Amino acid sequence: MRHTSLFAAIVRSALAAAAAFIVVHPAPAEAQTACAVALDKTALTVGVGEANWIINVTSAAACAWGASSDSDWLVVKSTMPAVAAGNGYVKVRAVANTTSASRRTGHFVVNGVVYTVTQSGCGANCTPSNTNNVEPPCTIALDKTALTVGVPEANWSITVTAPASCAWTATSDSDWLIVRSTTPAPAVGNGFAKIRAVTNTITPSKRIGRVSVNGVIYTVTQGGCGTSCSAPQPPSTALPDKPRGAGAQLRILQYNTHHGGWGSDGVYSPDRIVAQVVKANPDVVTMNEIEQLDSWSKGSDQVAVYESLLEKATGWNWYAVFVNHAGATTGNGNLILSTFPFIGTASHLLPASRAAVDATISVNGRNVNIISTHLDNVSAGNRLNEINDLLPWALTSTEDRLILGDYNAWPETTEIRTMTATYVDTWVEAVKMGTAIGDGITHGSHRIDYIFLSRTASFLKLASVQTFKTKDPNGVTPSDHEPVLAVFNVQ
Repeated sequence: MRHTSLFAAIVRSALAAAAAFIVVHPAPAEAQTACAVALDKTALTVGVGEANWIINVTSAAACAWGASSDSDWLVVKSTMPAVAAGNGYVKVRAVANTTSASRRTGHFVVNGVVYTVTQSGCGANCTPSNTNNVEPPCTIALDKTALTVGVPEANWSITVTAPASCAWTATSDSDWLIVRSTTPAPAVGNGFAKIRAVTNTITPSKRIGRVSVNGVIYTVTQGGCGTSCSAPQPPSTALPDKPRGAGAQLRILQYNTHHGGWGSDGVYSPDRIVAQVVKANPDVVTMNEIEQLDSWSKGSDQVAVYESLLEKATGWNWYAVFVNHAGATTGNGNLILSTFPFIGTASHLLPASRAAVDATISVNGRNVNIISTHLDNVSAGNRLNEINDLLPWALTSTEDRLILGDYNAWPETTEIRTMTATYVDTWVEAVKMGTAIGDGITHGSHRIDYIFLSRTASFLKLASVQTFKTKDPNGVTPSDHEPVLAVFNVQ
C-alpha cells in the first residue's frame, strides 16, 4: 500500500505539472526525452504592446520537438518546419498587456528548455482614465529629432506617434526641404510624414533646415557641394501619379507578405515582394503582416520601406495608410498602398487583437472604399466574432466597397459563408465567368486570401481574377502566401 500511494502521488504531481502548460504543438513523449534542443536565447523582455518574434531552435535532424506556453497572453503561433524536427524556429506572440499594472512573467517551453518572457506593466493605462469624456492631450513624439544627409537628393519618412484623436501637421522652413505627404491624410494619430531634401547644388558648406511637426522640431543637416556647386536650380518636384490609359479600370492586389518579406528560405527581402507586386501592375495593393520597428522588420518601418521601394520601382507616387493589429506603435498590421490619392482613411480594431483599415479613392469620378484585414489564425470563433464586428463597421463606408485580406479560413467554412451572404467572392465569380486565371491557391494547398465585392455595388464590374505562382527556379517563394489580383471595370 505504501508503494502504491507513493506511485499515485508521483503520477498526480506529473499530471499537475503537465496541465500547467497550454500545448500548441506537442511532440511525442519519447522524442522529448530522447533528444535535446538548444535555443538562441532563454529570456526576453518586451514592452506593454503586442510583440511578435521567433525563437530559433537547434537540434539533431531526427529530433522531434514541441513548443508550449504556460500563460494565456503568450501564444505559440506556428513552428517551422510545421512538423517540428531538426533545426527550425517557433513563431510566438505576446499580446498587449491591458490588465496587469506591474510587469508580468510567462514562459515558453521547447522540449523542456524554458524561455522566460517578461512584459512591462500597463500601469495607469490598464483601465480607462478618460471617464469624463475629456480629450487626451494632443502631444506627439517623433522617432528622432535630427538627421544628417549627404549632398545628393534624399528621401525618408519621419514617424509620428500621437493619440488617436490628435491632428498634426508637418511644415518646413526651407525651400530645399520638402514635406511631400502625410499618412494618414489628413494626419491624425499615429503615422508618418514623407520628406525630401533636394540635391545641394548651391551651398558650398553644409546647410540646415527644419521640419516642424506640431511644434516639435526635426533638424536636417545636408552636406555642402564645395567646389562642385553649380548655378541655382529649382527644387525637384514630387513624383507624378500613375498614368491612366484609355478606359477606367481598377487593378487591386491582395498579398500576405509573411512579416514583410521573410521567404521560404528564411531570408528577409522586401525587394522580392516588390518584384511580385510590380509584375502584377496593380493600382492598389493591400498587404498583411507588415511590421513596424520590431525584430521582424529589423527595426525598420516597413510602411515606409514598401512605399519607397514601390516608388523607386515604378517611378510614380504611392499613398499609404496602415493600422496595427492591436492599435500599438510597433508590430504587425495591415497596409494599403495606392497609386490613387486618398480622399479619406479610417481604421477599426476588431476582437482578438485584429484590425481593419479603410481607404477611399476616386476612380473615374467614382468613390471606392477599400478595406484590408487579417483574421485570427487560431480560432474559428474568433474569426466569426471579427467578421461580425467588421461587417457593420464596413457599412459606415459608402458603396462601392471591397474587402480584402487573409481570412485564415477555407471557402466552405462558416466564416466565408457569413461574408458571402452580403459580399461576392470574386474568385468564385470569375470561375463562373471563365475569367479566372491560375488555380486559386494562395497558401499551401488552400485558398485563404480573398477579394470580396459588396453585392449591392453598382459601378464596379468584375473583369477577372488571377492568382500568381512566385516560386523561383530554386523553389524559393518570397512569402508563405501567393498574391491574388482582381481587375474591375469602373462604369
